[in-house]
Amino acid sequence: MKNFAVVAPVLVTSVVLFIILYIVRVAFLSPLSKIPNAHWSSGFSSAWILWHRWNGRELQRAVEAHRKRGPILRLGPNDLSVSCYEEGIRKIYGGGFDKPVYFDFFSYYGTSNSFCSRTREQHSFHRRRMSTPYTKSSLFSSLELLAMTRRTLYERVIPRLQHESKTGCPTEMLELSYALCLDLVTQFIFGFFNASNFLQAPANETLEWLEHYERRYCKESFWSQEVPHVSRLLNFFGVGLMPVGHADSTKWLENWMVKMCDGAEQTLREKPSRPEDVPLVFGPINTVYMKDFPEPDSASRRQAVASELFDHIVRGTGGIGIGPRLHHLLHRAPPNGPADIKRRAKSSAIGHESTWGRASEWLQDLHAPSNSLGQAALHICCGEGEPSNAPKQHPATQDYAKGPQRDSSWLREHTARDKSQLVPMVHTPKSLQVRRRR
Repeated sequence: MKNFAVVAPVLVTSVVLFIILYIVRVAFLSPLSKIPNAHWSSGFSSAWILWHRWNGRELQRAVEAHRKRGPILRLGPNDLSVSCYEEGIRKIYGGGFDKPVYFDFFSYYGTSNSFCSRTREQHSFHRRRMSTPYTKSSLFSSLELLAMTRRTLYERVIPRLQHESKTGCPTEMLELSYALCLDLVTQFIFGFFNASNFLQAPANETLEWLEHYERRYCKESFWSQEVPHVSRLLNFFGVGLMPVGHADSTKWLENWMVKMCDGAEQTLREKPSRPEDVPLVFGPINTVYMKDFPEPDSASRRQAVASELFDHIVRGTGGIGIGPRLHHLLHRAPPNGPADIKRRAKSSAIGHESTWGRASEWLQDLHAPSNSLGQAALHICCGEGEPSNAPKQHPATQDYAKGPQRDSSWLREHTARDKSQLVPMVHTPKSLQVRRRR
Protein backbone atom coordinates (compact mmCIF):
# COMPACT_ATOMS: atom_id res chain seq x y z
CA MET A 1 0.00 0.00 0.00
CA LYS A 2 2.88 2.33 0.82
CA ASN A 3 4.46 1.61 -2.59
CA PHE A 4 1.21 2.44 -4.35
CA ALA A 5 1.01 5.77 -2.53
CA VAL A 6 4.47 6.58 -3.87
CA VAL A 7 3.85 5.38 -7.44
CA ALA A 8 0.34 6.87 -7.88
CA PRO A 9 1.40 10.56 -7.95
CA VAL A 10 4.19 9.75 -10.40
CA LEU A 11 1.81 7.83 -12.63
CA VAL A 12 -0.81 10.59 -12.58
CA THR A 13 1.81 13.23 -13.26
CA SER A 14 3.17 11.22 -16.19
CA VAL A 15 -0.29 10.82 -17.72
CA VAL A 16 -1.09 14.52 -17.33
CA LEU A 17 2.29 15.49 -18.77
CA PHE A 18 1.79 13.14 -21.72
CA ILE A 19 -1.63 14.67 -22.47
CA ILE A 20 -0.23 18.20 -22.28
CA LEU A 21 2.69 17.35 -24.57
CA TYR A 22 0.34 15.67 -27.05
CA ILE A 23 -1.98 18.67 -27.18
CA VAL A 24 0.94 21.07 -27.61
CA ARG A 25 2.46 18.97 -30.38
CA VAL A 26 -0.68 18.43 -32.49
CA ALA A 27 -2.34 21.77 -31.79
CA PHE A 28 0.65 24.13 -32.00
CA LEU A 29 3.75 22.39 -33.41
CA SER A 30 2.13 20.41 -36.22
CA PRO A 31 2.35 21.98 -39.72
CA LEU A 32 -1.44 21.65 -39.80
CA SER A 33 -1.71 24.06 -36.88
CA LYS A 34 -1.55 26.96 -39.37
CA ILE A 35 -4.89 25.89 -40.82
CA PRO A 36 -8.07 27.25 -39.13
CA ASN A 37 -9.93 24.81 -36.90
CA ALA A 38 -13.55 24.01 -37.67
CA HIS A 39 -14.13 23.64 -33.91
CA TRP A 40 -12.05 24.68 -30.92
CA SER A 41 -11.22 21.02 -30.22
CA SER A 42 -10.31 20.07 -33.79
CA GLY A 43 -6.63 20.81 -33.30
CA PHE A 44 -6.11 17.98 -30.80
CA SER A 45 -9.16 15.71 -31.11
CA SER A 46 -11.45 14.27 -33.81
CA ALA A 47 -14.33 13.83 -31.34
CA TRP A 48 -16.32 16.79 -32.70
CA ILE A 49 -16.36 15.70 -36.35
CA LEU A 50 -16.76 12.01 -35.46
CA TRP A 51 -19.85 12.85 -33.43
CA HIS A 52 -21.40 14.72 -36.37
CA ARG A 53 -20.46 11.93 -38.78
CA TRP A 54 -22.18 9.40 -36.56
CA ASN A 55 -25.32 11.56 -36.45
CA GLY A 56 -25.29 12.31 -40.21
CA ARG A 57 -24.62 16.04 -39.83
CA GLU A 58 -21.02 16.13 -41.06
CA LEU A 59 -21.59 17.99 -44.33
CA GLN A 60 -23.93 20.52 -42.78
CA ARG A 61 -21.47 21.40 -40.01
CA ALA A 62 -18.53 21.45 -42.43
CA VAL A 63 -20.27 23.84 -44.83
CA GLU A 64 -21.24 26.13 -41.95
CA ALA A 65 -17.64 26.19 -40.74
CA HIS A 66 -16.33 26.89 -44.25
CA ARG A 67 -18.61 29.89 -44.58
CA LYS A 68 -17.26 31.31 -41.34
CA ARG A 69 -13.56 30.47 -41.52
CA GLY A 70 -12.52 29.90 -45.15
CA PRO A 71 -12.07 27.22 -47.81
CA ILE A 72 -9.59 24.99 -45.95
CA LEU A 73 -10.34 23.78 -42.42
CA ARG A 74 -8.94 21.35 -39.90
CA LEU A 75 -11.59 18.89 -38.73
CA GLY A 76 -9.25 16.83 -36.59
CA PRO A 77 -5.54 16.39 -35.86
CA ASN A 78 -5.15 14.59 -39.21
CA ASP A 79 -8.32 15.59 -41.10
CA LEU A 80 -8.67 18.50 -43.50
CA SER A 81 -11.79 19.70 -45.25
CA VAL A 82 -11.33 21.50 -48.57
CA SER A 83 -14.00 23.57 -50.32
CA CYS A 84 -12.27 25.23 -53.26
CA TYR A 85 -12.07 23.83 -56.78
CA GLU A 86 -9.00 25.02 -58.69
CA GLU A 87 -6.47 24.75 -55.86
CA GLY A 88 -8.32 22.13 -53.85
CA ILE A 89 -10.80 19.69 -55.39
CA ARG A 90 -9.00 19.58 -58.71
CA LYS A 91 -5.62 18.80 -57.15
CA ILE A 92 -7.03 16.31 -54.68
CA TYR A 93 -9.01 14.21 -57.15
CA GLY A 94 -6.74 14.81 -60.12
CA GLY A 95 -3.45 14.55 -58.29
CA GLY A 96 -1.59 11.84 -56.45
CA PHE A 97 -3.90 11.52 -53.46
CA ASP A 98 -4.53 7.96 -52.32
CA LYS A 99 -7.50 6.53 -50.43
CA PRO A 100 -7.42 5.81 -46.69
CA VAL A 101 -8.52 2.65 -44.88
CA TYR A 102 -12.08 4.04 -44.98
CA PHE A 103 -12.59 2.37 -48.38
CA ASP A 104 -11.63 -1.15 -47.30
CA PHE A 105 -15.24 -1.63 -46.22
CA PHE A 106 -16.31 -1.72 -49.88
CA SER A 107 -14.44 -4.88 -50.82
CA TYR A 108 -16.41 -8.07 -51.46
CA TYR A 109 -15.42 -11.73 -51.19
CA GLY A 110 -12.26 -10.50 -49.49
CA THR A 111 -11.13 -9.15 -52.88
CA SER A 112 -10.31 -5.59 -53.87
CA ASN A 113 -12.08 -3.74 -56.70
CA SER A 114 -11.70 -0.42 -58.47
CA PHE A 115 -13.65 1.56 -55.86
CA CYS A 116 -11.67 0.35 -52.84
CA SER A 117 -8.28 0.42 -54.57
CA ARG A 118 -6.13 2.39 -52.16
CA THR A 119 -3.47 3.84 -54.47
CA ARG A 120 -3.96 5.95 -57.56
CA GLU A 121 -1.98 3.45 -59.65
CA GLN A 122 -4.23 0.56 -58.62
CA HIS A 123 -7.38 2.55 -59.30
CA SER A 124 -6.17 3.67 -62.74
CA PHE A 125 -5.20 0.09 -63.54
CA HIS A 126 -8.72 -1.14 -62.77
CA ARG A 127 -10.38 1.71 -64.66
CA ARG A 128 -8.37 1.23 -67.84
CA ARG A 129 -9.31 -2.43 -68.00
CA MET A 130 -13.05 -1.88 -67.86
CA SER A 131 -13.78 1.57 -69.21
CA THR A 132 -14.80 0.51 -72.75
CA PRO A 133 -18.44 -0.51 -72.03
CA TYR A 134 -19.07 2.85 -70.35
CA THR A 135 -17.72 5.14 -73.06
CA LYS A 136 -20.18 7.55 -74.63
CA SER A 137 -19.74 6.06 -78.10
CA SER A 138 -20.40 2.53 -76.81
CA LEU A 139 -23.54 3.54 -74.96
CA PHE A 140 -25.05 5.63 -77.75
CA SER A 141 -24.40 3.04 -80.47
CA SER A 142 -25.39 -0.05 -78.47
CA LEU A 143 -28.25 -1.93 -80.14
CA GLU A 144 -28.11 -4.42 -77.26
CA LEU A 145 -28.83 -1.70 -74.71
CA LEU A 146 -31.69 -0.39 -76.84
CA ALA A 147 -33.21 -3.87 -77.03
CA MET A 148 -32.93 -4.30 -73.25
CA THR A 149 -34.64 -0.97 -72.62
CA ARG A 150 -37.45 -1.71 -75.07
CA ARG A 151 -38.24 -5.07 -73.53
CA THR A 152 -38.09 -3.65 -70.01
CA LEU A 153 -40.51 -0.85 -70.80
CA TYR A 154 -42.98 -2.70 -73.03
CA GLU A 155 -42.94 -6.14 -71.41
CA ARG A 156 -42.54 -5.22 -67.75
CA VAL A 157 -43.12 -1.59 -66.76
CA ILE A 158 -46.13 -0.70 -68.92
CA PRO A 159 -47.97 -4.04 -68.39
CA ARG A 160 -47.46 -3.72 -64.64
CA LEU A 161 -48.85 -0.18 -64.56
CA GLN A 162 -51.78 -1.19 -66.77
CA HIS A 163 -52.60 -4.16 -64.54
CA GLU A 164 -52.50 -2.07 -61.36
CA SER A 165 -54.62 0.59 -63.03
CA LYS A 166 -57.30 -1.91 -64.14
CA THR A 167 -57.46 -3.65 -60.78
CA GLY A 168 -57.49 -0.39 -58.83
CA CYS A 169 -54.34 -1.38 -56.97
CA PRO A 170 -52.22 1.62 -55.93
CA THR A 171 -48.71 1.74 -57.38
CA GLU A 172 -45.89 1.89 -54.85
CA MET A 173 -43.64 4.28 -56.77
CA LEU A 174 -40.59 3.96 -54.53
CA GLU A 175 -40.54 0.17 -54.86
CA LEU A 176 -41.15 0.50 -58.61
CA SER A 177 -38.26 2.97 -58.94
CA TYR A 178 -35.85 0.68 -57.11
CA ALA A 179 -36.98 -2.35 -59.12
CA LEU A 180 -36.66 -0.52 -62.45
CA CYS A 181 -33.19 0.83 -61.71
CA LEU A 182 -31.86 -2.48 -60.40
CA ASP A 183 -33.22 -4.38 -63.37
CA LEU A 184 -31.81 -1.95 -65.92
CA VAL A 185 -28.36 -1.87 -64.29
CA THR A 186 -28.10 -5.65 -63.97
CA GLN A 187 -29.33 -6.07 -67.56
CA PHE A 188 -26.60 -3.80 -68.84
CA ILE A 189 -24.00 -5.78 -66.89
CA PHE A 190 -25.22 -9.37 -67.27
CA GLY A 191 -27.70 -9.30 -70.15
CA PHE A 192 -31.48 -9.40 -70.10
CA PHE A 193 -31.78 -13.15 -69.52
CA ASN A 194 -29.42 -13.30 -66.52
CA ALA A 195 -30.36 -10.02 -64.85
CA SER A 196 -32.73 -9.49 -61.95
CA ASN A 197 -36.46 -9.23 -62.58
CA PHE A 198 -37.82 -7.28 -59.64
CA LEU A 199 -40.42 -5.56 -61.83
CA GLN A 200 -42.37 -8.79 -62.32
CA ALA A 201 -41.51 -10.35 -58.97
CA PRO A 202 -43.63 -9.87 -55.85
CA ALA A 203 -42.92 -6.62 -54.05
CA ASN A 204 -41.56 -8.45 -51.02
CA GLU A 205 -38.56 -9.65 -53.09
CA THR A 206 -37.49 -6.07 -53.79
CA LEU A 207 -37.96 -5.23 -50.12
CA GLU A 208 -35.93 -8.29 -49.12
CA TRP A 209 -33.05 -7.17 -51.33
CA LEU A 210 -33.20 -3.65 -49.88
CA GLU A 211 -33.25 -5.00 -46.32
CA HIS A 212 -30.10 -7.02 -46.96
CA TYR A 213 -28.52 -3.98 -48.60
CA GLU A 214 -29.36 -1.75 -45.63
CA ARG A 215 -27.92 -4.27 -43.18
CA ARG A 216 -24.75 -4.53 -45.28
CA TYR A 217 -24.28 -0.74 -45.47
CA CYS A 218 -25.59 0.03 -42.02
CA LYS A 219 -24.89 3.03 -39.82
CA GLU A 220 -22.64 0.91 -37.61
CA SER A 221 -20.12 0.60 -40.45
CA PHE A 222 -18.97 3.98 -39.12
CA TRP A 223 -16.78 2.15 -36.59
CA SER A 224 -14.76 0.09 -39.06
CA GLN A 225 -14.43 3.03 -41.47
CA GLU A 226 -13.74 5.97 -39.17
CA VAL A 227 -12.08 4.34 -36.14
CA PRO A 228 -10.72 1.04 -37.51
CA HIS A 229 -8.17 0.58 -34.71
CA VAL A 230 -10.84 0.80 -32.02
CA SER A 231 -13.07 -1.54 -34.00
CA ARG A 232 -10.33 -4.16 -34.38
CA LEU A 233 -9.40 -3.90 -30.70
CA LEU A 234 -12.98 -4.47 -29.57
CA ASN A 235 -13.38 -7.36 -32.01
CA PHE A 236 -10.25 -8.92 -30.55
CA PHE A 237 -11.95 -8.95 -27.14
CA GLY A 238 -15.15 -10.35 -28.61
CA VAL A 239 -17.14 -7.11 -28.71
CA GLY A 240 -18.85 -6.86 -32.10
CA LEU A 241 -20.01 -3.42 -33.24
CA MET A 242 -21.89 -4.52 -36.37
CA PRO A 243 -25.61 -5.31 -36.06
CA VAL A 244 -27.00 -8.83 -35.96
CA GLY A 245 -27.43 -10.13 -39.49
CA HIS A 246 -24.71 -8.00 -41.08
CA ALA A 247 -22.55 -11.00 -42.00
CA ASP A 248 -25.58 -12.99 -43.20
CA SER A 249 -26.79 -10.12 -45.39
CA THR A 250 -23.32 -9.68 -46.87
CA LYS A 251 -23.24 -13.38 -47.72
CA TRP A 252 -26.76 -13.23 -49.20
CA LEU A 253 -25.84 -10.33 -51.50
CA GLU A 254 -22.59 -11.97 -52.56
CA ASN A 255 -24.45 -15.20 -53.47
CA TRP A 256 -26.99 -13.15 -55.44
CA MET A 257 -24.17 -11.56 -57.40
CA VAL A 258 -22.31 -14.84 -58.05
CA LYS A 259 -25.49 -16.41 -59.41
CA MET A 260 -25.80 -13.71 -62.08
CA CYS A 261 -22.08 -13.97 -62.88
CA ASP A 262 -22.39 -17.73 -63.40
CA GLY A 263 -25.42 -17.24 -65.63
CA ALA A 264 -23.66 -14.61 -67.75
CA GLU A 265 -20.62 -16.85 -68.15
CA GLN A 266 -22.85 -19.71 -69.28
CA THR A 267 -24.55 -17.40 -71.79
CA LEU A 268 -21.18 -16.41 -73.28
CA ARG A 269 -20.23 -20.08 -73.69
CA GLU A 270 -23.48 -20.82 -75.53
CA LYS A 271 -23.31 -17.63 -77.67
CA PRO A 272 -26.46 -15.52 -77.05
CA SER A 273 -28.99 -15.61 -79.89
CA ARG A 274 -30.75 -12.36 -78.95
CA PRO A 275 -28.93 -9.01 -78.73
CA GLU A 276 -30.49 -8.10 -75.38
CA ASP A 277 -28.99 -11.20 -73.74
CA VAL A 278 -25.40 -10.09 -74.40
CA PRO A 279 -23.63 -9.29 -71.08
CA LEU A 280 -22.15 -5.97 -72.18
CA VAL A 281 -20.06 -5.36 -69.05
CA PHE A 282 -19.46 -8.87 -67.76
CA GLY A 283 -18.04 -10.08 -71.08
CA PRO A 284 -15.10 -7.64 -71.39
CA ILE A 285 -14.30 -7.74 -67.67
CA ASN A 286 -14.35 -11.53 -67.54
CA THR A 287 -12.07 -11.65 -70.59
CA VAL A 288 -9.57 -9.34 -68.90
CA TYR A 289 -9.52 -11.37 -65.69
CA MET A 290 -9.09 -14.62 -67.62
CA LYS A 291 -5.62 -13.33 -68.57
CA ASP A 292 -4.79 -12.97 -64.87
CA PHE A 293 -6.37 -16.30 -63.89
CA PRO A 294 -6.05 -18.61 -66.92
CA GLU A 295 -7.36 -21.68 -65.05
CA PRO A 296 -10.78 -22.69 -66.46
CA ASP A 297 -12.56 -22.90 -63.07
CA SER A 298 -10.50 -20.44 -61.06
CA ALA A 299 -12.28 -19.50 -57.81
CA SER A 300 -10.04 -16.43 -57.49
CA ARG A 301 -11.09 -15.14 -60.92
CA ARG A 302 -14.74 -15.79 -60.13
CA GLN A 303 -14.52 -13.79 -56.91
CA ALA A 304 -12.48 -10.98 -58.49
CA VAL A 305 -15.02 -10.52 -61.29
CA ALA A 306 -17.97 -10.69 -58.87
CA SER A 307 -16.35 -8.15 -56.52
CA GLU A 308 -15.74 -5.72 -59.38
CA LEU A 309 -19.27 -6.03 -60.74
CA PHE A 310 -20.84 -5.75 -57.31
CA ASP A 311 -19.08 -2.42 -57.03
CA HIS A 312 -20.54 -1.40 -60.42
CA ILE A 313 -24.07 -2.07 -59.16
CA VAL A 314 -24.04 -0.51 -55.70
CA ARG A 315 -21.39 2.18 -56.17
CA GLY A 316 -20.14 2.91 -59.68
CA THR A 317 -23.30 2.87 -61.76
CA GLY A 318 -25.55 4.37 -59.10
CA GLY A 319 -28.20 1.66 -59.39
CA ILE A 320 -29.22 2.21 -55.78
CA GLY A 321 -28.85 5.98 -55.69
CA ILE A 322 -30.91 6.55 -58.84
CA GLY A 323 -33.92 4.73 -57.35
CA PRO A 324 -34.96 7.35 -54.76
CA ARG A 325 -34.02 10.15 -57.17
CA LEU A 326 -36.35 8.75 -59.81
CA HIS A 327 -39.05 8.39 -57.16
CA HIS A 328 -38.53 12.03 -56.13
CA LEU A 329 -38.70 13.17 -59.75
CA LEU A 330 -41.95 11.31 -60.40
CA HIS A 331 -43.55 13.16 -57.50
CA ARG A 332 -42.67 16.59 -58.86
CA ALA A 333 -45.71 18.54 -60.00
CA PRO A 334 -46.05 19.26 -63.75
CA PRO A 335 -44.54 22.71 -64.39
CA ASN A 336 -47.15 23.77 -66.96
CA GLY A 337 -50.25 22.51 -65.18
CA PRO A 338 -53.08 21.10 -67.38
CA ALA A 339 -51.16 21.75 -70.60
CA ASP A 340 -48.31 19.51 -69.49
CA ILE A 341 -50.72 16.80 -68.27
CA LYS A 342 -52.51 16.90 -71.62
CA ARG A 343 -49.19 16.54 -73.47
CA ARG A 344 -48.23 13.56 -71.32
CA ALA A 345 -51.59 11.90 -71.91
CA LYS A 346 -51.23 12.45 -75.64
CA SER A 347 -47.72 10.99 -75.61
CA SER A 348 -48.86 7.89 -73.75
CA ALA A 349 -51.39 7.19 -76.48
CA ILE A 350 -48.76 7.19 -79.24
CA GLY A 351 -47.49 3.82 -80.50
CA HIS A 352 -44.13 2.38 -79.62
CA GLU A 353 -42.34 3.43 -82.77
CA SER A 354 -43.69 6.97 -82.63
CA THR A 355 -42.69 7.29 -79.00
CA TRP A 356 -39.14 6.18 -79.72
CA GLY A 357 -39.05 8.54 -82.69
CA ARG A 358 -39.73 11.46 -80.36
CA ALA A 359 -36.79 10.62 -78.10
CA SER A 360 -34.54 13.39 -79.43
CA GLU A 361 -37.36 15.91 -79.07
CA TRP A 362 -37.85 14.95 -75.43
CA LEU A 363 -34.14 15.24 -74.73
CA GLN A 364 -34.05 18.71 -76.25
CA ASP A 365 -37.09 19.62 -74.18
CA LEU A 366 -35.31 18.51 -71.00
CA HIS A 367 -32.47 20.96 -71.69
CA ALA A 368 -34.83 23.86 -72.38
CA PRO A 369 -34.40 26.57 -69.71
CA SER A 370 -38.17 27.05 -69.51
CA ASN A 371 -38.75 23.41 -68.55
CA SER A 372 -38.28 23.39 -64.79
CA LEU A 373 -39.21 19.71 -64.56
CA GLY A 374 -36.56 18.84 -67.13
CA GLN A 375 -33.98 20.90 -65.29
CA ALA A 376 -34.96 19.18 -62.05
CA ALA A 377 -34.57 15.79 -63.73
CA LEU A 378 -31.05 16.61 -64.87
CA HIS A 379 -30.22 18.08 -61.46
CA ILE A 380 -31.49 15.02 -59.56
CA CYS A 381 -30.01 12.38 -61.87
CA CYS A 382 -26.64 14.05 -62.23
CA GLY A 383 -26.36 14.94 -58.55
CA GLU A 384 -25.49 18.57 -59.26
CA GLY A 385 -24.92 20.60 -56.16
CA GLU A 386 -24.57 17.70 -53.76
CA PRO A 387 -21.63 17.97 -51.35
CA SER A 388 -19.25 15.05 -51.14
CA ASN A 389 -17.36 13.74 -48.13
CA ALA A 390 -15.21 11.16 -49.95
CA PRO A 391 -11.93 11.07 -48.02
CA LYS A 392 -8.49 11.09 -49.63
CA GLN A 393 -5.08 10.45 -48.10
CA HIS A 394 -2.45 13.11 -48.70
CA PRO A 395 0.76 11.92 -50.37
CA ALA A 396 3.98 12.41 -48.45
CA THR A 397 5.59 14.21 -51.36
CA GLN A 398 3.68 17.50 -51.28
CA ASP A 399 3.56 20.48 -48.98
CA TYR A 400 0.08 20.14 -47.56
CA ALA A 401 0.30 22.99 -45.08
CA LYS A 402 0.29 25.53 -47.88
CA GLY A 403 -2.99 26.18 -49.59
CA PRO A 404 -5.44 28.85 -50.70
CA GLN A 405 -6.45 30.75 -47.57
CA ARG A 406 -9.12 33.27 -48.38
CA ASP A 407 -11.82 34.86 -46.32
CA SER A 408 -15.37 33.58 -46.17
CA SER A 409 -16.59 36.15 -48.71
CA TRP A 410 -14.42 34.47 -51.36
CA LEU A 411 -15.94 31.13 -50.41
CA ARG A 412 -19.49 32.45 -50.77
CA GLU A 413 -18.69 34.00 -54.16
CA HIS A 414 -17.00 30.80 -55.30
CA THR A 415 -19.84 28.49 -54.30
CA ALA A 416 -22.45 30.82 -55.75
CA ARG A 417 -20.59 30.94 -59.07
CA ASP A 418 -20.23 27.16 -59.30
CA LYS A 419 -23.72 26.51 -57.90
CA SER A 420 -22.30 23.84 -55.64
CA GLN A 421 -20.61 23.30 -52.33
CA LEU A 422 -18.05 20.57 -52.64
CA VAL A 423 -16.63 19.50 -49.32
CA PRO A 424 -14.38 16.44 -49.65
CA MET A 425 -12.50 15.37 -46.54
CA VAL A 426 -8.74 14.96 -46.88
CA HIS A 427 -7.24 12.47 -44.44
CA THR A 428 -3.54 13.04 -43.75
CA PRO A 429 -1.44 10.24 -42.27
CA LYS A 430 0.04 10.73 -38.81
CA SER A 431 3.59 10.66 -40.16
CA LEU A 432 2.97 13.99 -41.85
CA GLN A 433 2.02 15.88 -38.68
CA VAL A 434 5.57 16.66 -37.66
CA ARG A 435 7.29 17.39 -40.93
CA ARG A 436 6.88 19.01 -44.31
CA ARG A 437 8.16 17.51 -47.50
CA ARG A 438 8.11 18.79 -51.06
